[in-house]
Amino acid sequence: MIIRKMTASFGRLNHETLELHEGLNILSAPNESGKSTWAEFLLAMLYGVDTSQRQKAGGPIPVKERCRPWNGAPMEGTVELEQNGRRITLERTSAGKAPMSVFRAYDTQTGQSVESLHGTDCGQQLLGVPRSVFERSAFIRQCDLPVSGDAALEQRLSALVTTGEADCASSVVEKQLRDLKNRCSRSRTGLIWQAQTELDEIQGALNELSQVQGQISELQAKKEELKQRQTELEKANQALQALDAQQKQEQLRRCEQACRAAAEKCAALEQGCARLPAPEILKELSGRLNTLQEQIQTAAMDAAISTQEVAQPTPPPVFQGKTPEQAAGQAGEDRARYDALTAPRQAQRPVLFILGLLLMALGVGCCCLIGLWGTPALLGLLPATGGGVCLLLWRYRKQALEKKAQDDARQAQQLLAQYGVSAPEEMQALAAAYGRDMERYTAEKQAAQAQKAASRRRMEELEQTQRTLFAQIAGFSADSGSFSACRKAVDTALQAHQALQSAQREFTQAEQQRQAVAQAIGQLQDMPMADAAAYAGLDPAQVRFRLSQCSADLQSVRLELERYRGSLSHLGDRMVLEAKKEALQERLAALRQTDQAIDLATEALQQANASLQERFSPLLCRQAGEIFSQLTNGKYERLLLDKKLTASAQETGQNILRPALALSCGTVDQLYLAVRLAISRLLLPEDAPLVLDDALMAFDDERTALALQVLRKEAQTRQILLFTCHRRELEL
Repeated sequence: MIIRKMTASFGRLNHETLELHEGLNILSAPNESGKSTWAEFLLAMLYGVDTSQRQKAGGPIPVKERCRPWNGAPMEGTVELEQNGRRITLERTSAGKAPMSVFRAYDTQTGQSVESLHGTDCGQQLLGVPRSVFERSAFIRQCDLPVSGDAALEQRLSALVTTGEADCASSVVEKQLRDLKNRCSRSRTGLIWQAQTELDEIQGALNELSQVQGQISELQAKKEELKQRQTELEKANQALQALDAQQKQEQLRRCEQACRAAAEKCAALEQGCARLPAPEILKELSGRLNTLQEQIQTAAMDAAISTQEVAQPTPPPVFQGKTPEQAAGQAGEDRARYDALTAPRQAQRPVLFILGLLLMALGVGCCCLIGLWGTPALLGLLPATGGGVCLLLWRYRKQALEKKAQDDARQAQQLLAQYGVSAPEEMQALAAAYGRDMERYTAEKQAAQAQKAASRRRMEELEQTQRTLFAQIAGFSADSGSFSACRKAVDTALQAHQALQSAQREFTQAEQQRQAVAQAIGQLQDMPMADAAAYAGLDPAQVRFRLSQCSADLQSVRLELERYRGSLSHLGDRMVLEAKKEALQERLAALRQTDQAIDLATEALQQANASLQERFSPLLCRQAGEIFSQLTNGKYERLLLDKKLTASAQETGQNILRPALALSCGTVDQLYLAVRLAISRLLLPEDAPLVLDDALMAFDDERTALALQVLRKEAQTRQILLFTCHRRELEL
């Protein structure tokens, strides 16, 4: 079979196409370019996508999730291949939540369907092996080179050395024998355990059956004893009831007398209350009396308070006999007078003083000039005399002004003393305070007069209400002239109503007691007094208690007896149980013989499987060893595999086998590559393709070249797809 072309919408592949040729295809591409996706796509096209696979904790992501197209389109694709000279196209599309579930195979040239290929077994038909065998042989991933055990692979290898039939393997038969062993002898679920359990249950039922029958006999005897005792207690109870009837008859007569006396008392009280108001009205009158008396007392206190005169404020002495307006005017005038007295004086100009000095200087000058020119002395005396007069006038005026200033200051201080203040601003403030006191006095006086008038009107209204209320109480009481008398009259009327209600309650209780006694007497059964006298010394309460206890015990015994009878019917017939017990014992013996036979068959199968392993293992080891020797350039000459396909290798010229875990990573990959190529040669058709996804990653350059030689030789008979992220494979 040769794959010619693949087109995929799968993972990161967006309807991309990959064309292939015969022989060795080295597909070199960088990381994340879709190499592993192409390999997984080919596997999905051949064997489909497992939609039942679920991701486990720490496990790989299922293909249906990991390879979902990145572009959001459905998972789909086609593969064109050539088989036996015929070109065939495989096509898979998705339907709903089932990816790659719709399969179609048709002739590439004619489009005619290929009936032999189906979606479930397409890979089986083309490659001749199931998916598990193909993944463990010709489908080689980088991280999955070691070959794990598989029943289908074991069947195929076993068929190489047997009849050629691949429908049975030792592991399958061993599993079947193990399942049969578990079915026979597994704890809590095996047939032997079930049979033994059922046998124990039947034996327990037989034992319980014997116990139940004994309990039934004991309960029947106890039941008869309790019935006899119940009959005696019922007879004693009837006798005591008959004796009690006589006492109740006397009690009934006393109750009837009490009823008649209570009825007469009620009639007398009803006659006395007929002229009285109802209790609700009397309670209302009592409340109104209390409320009215409190209101009158409050109104009298308010009137007494309102008669007090408001004290008129005393005016300051300076304003005595003046109104607030006159006081304000006087304060304003005195303030203006004070300001005039204390106003600063204009400074005296020294005109006369300067003129006098000038004249005196002129006179002196003139006197000096007399001796020079001979001028008369009068010319010098006249200016000097005028200057002296001017100086005298200036001094007199200055003294007069100073005296005037002292008089004004004294008058200003007298004004402040008259008002009793220390500053002129306080004169008007004193007048304003006097005005406010008079205004407050006027307002309080008017309010007191208004309150006095309101108190007088309130008292008149309350007195009218009092007269009305006293008149209403006078309708049923002769004494209603005061609050205490009215209250006493109302209380007396209420007591009369309460006495009537008490008498009515007494009558009701007496009547109820009479009816109860009469009803109790009517329920008593007649019994001859001669027979009842024999039980006169018994306590009725003790007899009733013992009768109740006896009835309860009898009912409990009956219920217990019914339960045991039900258990007896549920347990079944003893003969049937004995027959089942015998049959189970025989079955248990047969199952134990079968269990021993299974042990013998398992031992024989293990011996036969060991012999068969010795027969097919050399064939596989020989082929794998030859390939491993070629891959390591002859360093290793021998390879051994155990039943689980775990490999060991022996170097050339050495006698020691080294397990795979003791080898380097690259050598281990070469070892298992040899095993997979050997399995492919033995199990797969010659033209079945090989798929290697970065399988040579851990190889050095030398062994990579050797591996390519092996693969090129293998490619002479089959197509090989080698995906790699390096270019050395192409260069080599």
